[in-house]
Amino acid sequence: MQTSNYFPPFEVNLNTAYYANASPTVTPRAYSQYISATSASLPVSFYNVRDGLLEFVYRVTGQSETTTSLDIGQGQFSATDLVSLVSLSGFFSGLNSPFTAFVRYNENRNRFRIYFANVIGLDYFYLKPGTLASQMGFVTATGGVFPTSPDIEFPKTNSVESDSGVDLRGTRNIYVLTNFYVRQLDGGTPVLTRIPVNKPFGSTIFYEDNFAQQMYWSPIGDIEVRFLDDNGLDIDFNGSPWNLTLRFDFKPPDTHPPYFDDTFIPAV
Repeated sequence: MQTSNYFPPFEVNLNTAYYANASPTVTPRAYSQYISATSASLPVSFYNVRDGLLEFVYRVTGQSETTTSLDIGQGQFSATDLVSLVSLSGFFSGLNSPFTAFVRYNENRNRFRIYFANVIGLDYFYLKPGTLASQMGFVTATGGVFPTSPDIEFPKTNSVESDSGVDLRGTRNIYVLTNFYVRQLDGGTPVLTRIPVNKPFGSTIFYEDNFAQQMYWSPIGDIEVRFLDDNGLDIDFNGSPWNLTLRFDFKPPDTHPPYFDDTFIPAV
């Protein structure tokens, strides 16, 4: 355990390991502690579709409302992949329904369209809000059901287009969290940094930064990291190796920030 009045900075390298144990360091509370993510190499091996559930609700005249669901799971899908998966599943046909429906993708407009046939007796339908429905463009500004218009009149209306463009980019940012809270204007947060996903699937993101954030005072020993996406879900690198280097710096009370020593002590 570090017990002297001088606390040199040290780095911790996490190589495909979400936990590490550094030599325990306990500074006096008057010291300021800083943490930074100095470098990272993260594989873009996580899928663009991470929640593949679709729920289609409809009611036929004289019958109860019916919900049919489809879960394509996680995967790296294109718009044409989704057309095949959704159409071939019979998802829009439901059970014991007198109508049929299928989905098509317009590449020029970047939108999906649901087509109906034999819709006599169909009172209404809607898609429940969900991650995949949103990615396919079946989403409203308020996050409600699709479609929201009450003016759809069957059988005169034989198709409905998605509200917005298809967005299958998937995860746009990786948020690096640790078990140490850093100071922000609106309070503390475990989010250390945000790494934009600017590389295609199958490549690697290389990240470097020297920006250090002041921590809330804490003994430093066990270290834990997490990677979250924009929706707060843990990112699954699907077995691909990754690397992250954290640096810890300490400022005595009689100095002014930034105070960083260039002498590193590799901890792990």
